[in-house]
Amino acid sequence: MAIKDILTKSVNYGGLDLYQSNFDFNKFEIQPSDRDLLLQSEQIISNSQRQMMKNLYEIAKNLYESQQILANYHSGSFVEWFETIGLKKDYVYRMIDKYKLAQETNIRNAVNLPVRVVQNIKKMNIDTSQKIEIVKSEDPRKKIAEISHSEKSELTELEVLKIQLRYHTRKVKELKVKIAILEEENI
Repeated sequence: MAIKDILTKSVNYGGLDLYQSNFDFNKFEIQPSDRDLLLQSEQIISNSQRQMMKNLYEIAKNLYESQQILANYHSGSFVEWFETIGLKKDYVYRMIDKYKLAQETNIRNAVNLPVRVVQNIKKMNIDTSQKIEIVKSEDPRKKIAEISHSEKSELTELEVLKIQLRYHTRKVKELKVKIAILEEENI
């Protein structure tokens, strides 16, 4: 049985489409045996990437849901809970932010965006449709810059100050929560 037949069977068995490479093997005069091995590697890499993206979404979702459950209990219970399973605070809250963005935009792949992109989206005062534009764009950083530039040109100084005040007020609240948690731990 040829490698292509094996790949077709294994891929279609899982309900996935047959893998098609975009690489021009003929251009580089790659031997058929090497081509078959490379095709197999491409498929494995592609499937692994899809599985990794799915797993990231599941991690983010479960962290968010766990946070919601533990919000009904003593302050600090969520932090202690995720630390007992070996997770770091920055990672956990970044994943939760990614999940919230995925939920708001209804685009699961939002959990795969770089942290800085998600943080910038979070800071911006934009509606869901603009967030969707950013998440779907080929270059989210460039799209953020475009939206940010057009937003700034349309805002008055008063509106800019109000946006900054809301952002800093939220940051102050976050810091107060962190202080309370640290004070509680030191008691």
